[in-house]
Amino acid sequence: MAIKRRVILSAGHAPGTGSVGGGSDEYTQTTDIVNKTVNLLKKDGRITVSVVPPALEVVDAVHWVNAKFKNINDGVAIEVHKNNFWNRFAKGLETWYGDPETTSEVIAKKLHTKLVSISGLKDRGIKTYTKAPEGGLMWISQTNTWALLPEMGFMKSDHMNNALYAKALYTGILNIWGLKPKVVKPPKPPAPVDPCKAEKATSAKLRGVNKVLTKNLEELTNSYDKSQKKLVETETKLNFANIMLIECQSKPTQNPCEVVRGMSWYDMFKCKIRR
Repeated sequence: MAIKRRVILSAGHAPGTGSVGGGSDEYTQTTDIVNKTVNLLKKDGRITVSVVPPALEVVDAVHWVNAKFKNINDGVAIEVHKNNFWNRFAKGLETWYGDPETTSEVIAKKLHTKLVSISGLKDRGIKTYTKAPEGGLMWISQTNTWALLPEMGFMKSDHMNNALYAKALYTGILNIWGLKPKVVKPPKPPAPVDPCKAEKATSAKLRGVNKVLTKNLEELTNSYDKSQKKLVETETKLNFANIMLIECQSKPTQNPCEVVRGMSWYDMFKCKIRR
């Protein structure tokens, strides 16, 4: 049965425990590496990710995993650690796994290869948990699923580029299932603009705007001219009516309709009213 595409990540050690060096401690460094790796895996989306609550001691961390995942092929549990040694010149990365010549060794090699090549650390190889100085690693021996434990460099002598460690761990996890990191294609550059073509298009657009504005101006001018003409005609009629009114008042006995022949009916009506 194939291993499900699931990884269970845990940061080794609780606060105040583990290795120290470089002005930091193992818990702080491994938690940062795990968080950065989780972000990469979630962004990728092809591997289901579960994270052991931080600050759990190894016994509680194993119980947490076993309560959720019952079968060995339910995923791969990885607990991240940083190494320490009395020799301050010790360097490199090593990965602990289960029994030799099993699936555990196969997946350990797939993970470890990417951890070393990307992190740039010295290769200290993969090691079976039975050869651990403590006589065995509970994370590997007691966890229901397949379990690995990488020591991501030494606290006092290796670099602390956690973004690089996270990239290495993310790539190694993908490699367990034969996957490669997604290639993010850069956006296509905009098509080059032909300056002559752009200038022609702009000129054509401006000519169209100019034509519309010219037409509007002509319409406004014609409207204004008609209004002015009508105003002049109205003023003329008004002046003429005033003259006739004065004339009617100065000659009350005269028939107003005979004062000026050809007078309009409107003017004759005004004269009649005045009388």
